[in-house]
Amino acid sequence: MPVRQGNAILVRIDVDDFANQLGYSAMNLSRAKHELEAAGLCQTDRKGRSVVLVFQQKGRELWQKALPLLSSPVKKSHWIDWPSVCYPAIPAGLTALSQRTMIDDDRIPTYALPQETYKLNLEKGLFHRCPEPWEAHVQLEAWSYNPLLLGNVAGVDPLSLFLSLRDSSDERIQQQLEILIQEVKWV
Repeated sequence: MPVRQGNAILVRIDVDDFANQLGYSAMNLSRAKHELEAAGLCQTDRKGRSVVLVFQQKGRELWQKALPLLSSPVKKSHWIDWPSVCYPAIPAGLTALSQRTMIDDDRIPTYALPQETYKLNLEKGLFHRCPEPWEAHVQLEAWSYNPLLLGNVAGVDPLSLFLSLRDSSDERIQQQLEILIQEVKWV
């Protein structure tokens, strides 16, 4: 739970508990903590097994400072024959952007799955890759993390959506991404 102390925001985390909640190893979270510190985004203080992350910025200011260091969650995008897209796939890409802004969706909707779930479902034959886009029912993004961690069944979260589309050369998408970020409710 974030706590304000002066101008700083304190976040107390028990790394093992937090790792279990997110489905990551404590080592991965420890690495992330070190990367946050090295980037100057926070300082840390140990309290027993807990680690306190101290952020000097919050909300949009923190987002702007972190943005150059952030990458797209999309590991790979595939054209898929999956007529009945179902949970845990959730709207992503232009499909999710069209639900939040005035841009129109593509003819083929885009959904996201964690990379491991994508591989498992492909091996089980729940869907099949298509060599050409016109053969596909859906464009499926394999994500580096579970899009449901921050999103919900209605779609991926706005910040991850921004990161997934920010390198698009389409000016319409860039305009709608700016609108998307302006509408985020910053803490």
